[in-house]
Amino acid sequence: MKQYLDYLFISIISLFSILVCFNKITYNWDFIGYMGVVNSYLEKDSKKIHQKTYFILDKSIDVKKYELKSEGYRKVMSIDHNAFEENLSFYKIRPLYTMAIYVLYRLGFNLLFSIKILTILPIVFILGMLYFSVKREMNNRQVAFLFSMFFVFSPLIIKIATTTPDALSGMFLLMLSLAYYEQRNKFLQIIIMFLLVATRTDNFLWIVLLLLFDVFNKFSFKKMKINLFILICIFIFYQTINFCAGNSGLWIVYYNTLVNRLNFPLSQTPKFNLQDYYYGQIFALKYTIFTLFVTFIIAILGYINFKKNQNKSIYVFNIVATTILSLLLRLILFPAYNSRYMLILFFIPIYFLVIDNKINIYNKIRYLPLFLKIKPILSSKKTPKN
Repeated sequence: MKQYLDYLFISIISLFSILVCFNKITYNWDFIGYMGVVNSYLEKDSKKIHQKTYFILDKSIDVKKYELKSEGYRKVMSIDHNAFEENLSFYKIRPLYTMAIYVLYRLGFNLLFSIKILTILPIVFILGMLYFSVKREMNNRQVAFLFSMFFVFSPLIIKIATTTPDALSGMFLLMLSLAYYEQRNKFLQIIIMFLLVATRTDNFLWIVLLLLFDVFNKFSFKKMKINLFILICIFIFYQTINFCAGNSGLWIVYYNTLVNRLNFPLSQTPKFNLQDYYYGQIFALKYTIFTLFVTFIIAILGYINFKKNQNKSIYVFNIVATTILSLLLRLILFPAYNSRYMLILFFIPIYFLVIDNKINIYNKIRYLPLFLKIKPILSSKKTPKN
């Protein structure tokens, strides 16, 4: 009977998440680039790729409503196939995402609908993982159901419900965090790491930091050798993706995102100079301040948690420390604020800090309505008999 409750709760969560995503899904210009990459798998001529992409776009969506052909850069992309082709290098570095869209497209789905599927399905999986994780930690289905339903309508889900690989990336990021926290099979963790990099190459930074914290917080030469080998393999994979995509480096992305958006970024971007780097940092200052504020809050919560509870999970500490340091390094290397991606990074450490305090939290909420049927969680320490 209890197993049927799981099926019922997951079905309700999935249904509502699908309805919310279809209603709230947003379109930004990037999905046109991903459509172009998918069409490049089928056609090599840049002019035909451009024509086919915008033909499908015009048939699938109201381009005026979403200003997909408005003035400036977007208008140039809509009329100049050479500029469009050069910009595709920014989107080819998401091979898992574009290949998944390609497979769905070849199966007969509309190209834009295929992109929507790759947004909605990961969100359903994220909520499903949260449900089973909370159920396992709290040993209560009702709490897990209410927790997941809360997130169905939260800004986190609404923000990542957009036509980008951020939902898919968030799914793998949460999956890796849970697998690491629960110390699932190491091979499974490695597979997820490769999937993460193939979805968004900037996930490489988070993975590197997690592997390093994993070694130094519980040091052993055997673990160091294993993690170093994994790191080298993932680095080679990361560089291979960049090479095959024709991605010329972080500076070009930095300059075209924060300094000046060029129609021909690979050929027109100037060499690195401190003046442009400084300008980019000033441009992103308001985003930097907000990210620093949230990072500071996470750090304070982490400090309080681990100071008061010395016996807390070292794996939670590694996840929290990895996220804090990755956020700080991103502010130096690439301070652009991607709210969809950053919300996932903000959420993960806070979630695991809550999980790490499950005994205290659970015992405080046991007085909620009887529907929850909550019993207090006792300490794992055995109490002596009288």
